[in-house]
Amino acid sequence: MGVGDLEFQALGATTCTGPTASSKEGDSSWINDLVRPGGWPLLVVAAGMSESMPRLRCDASWWISNSNGEVQMVLIIAVSRNPKKVEIEKYVPMQFPQTQAQPGPVYQAHKVWTTMIDQQANPPTVLGAPLRLEFDKVIGRPAIPPMEHKIVFTTAEL
Repeated sequence: MGVGDLEFQALGATTCTGPTASSKEGDSSWINDLVRPGGWPLLVVAAGMSESMPRLRCDASWWISNSNGEVQMVLIIAVSRNPKKVEIEKYVPMQFPQTQAQPGPVYQAHKVWTTMIDQQANPPTVLGAPLRLEFDKVIGRPAIPPMEHKIVFTTAEL
């Protein structure tokens, strides 16, 4: 990707606390310590079994709304044992206009991509590939070409 360690700093399963004192721990998260030292992660991954997909979607919503859009991308990954399938959903913040009831900006999670991987098929099938992660949402700054660009996971990589 062409970035230094401080620009893509793994936080692991770090717990963050929102403005209402609620807290959440992602399975993995990353931050750019040069752009946002000690702040909210830019990218959060939440994973679970497929029956927990509604909870994972609530997690994506929590990260984006409680960070006021500072979390730039949430990937949720749901795994199913039988049948052997993996579903990946990508969420980004969507800002809604201010209202009298809500004077500050309101951010909600907006699903922009779904990838389905069926591992029972022979060969395995992937719908929704490639999975693209925008550089600026992952790193927190614009890419400097040619070394820096979108992160792309092809069918073979998924």
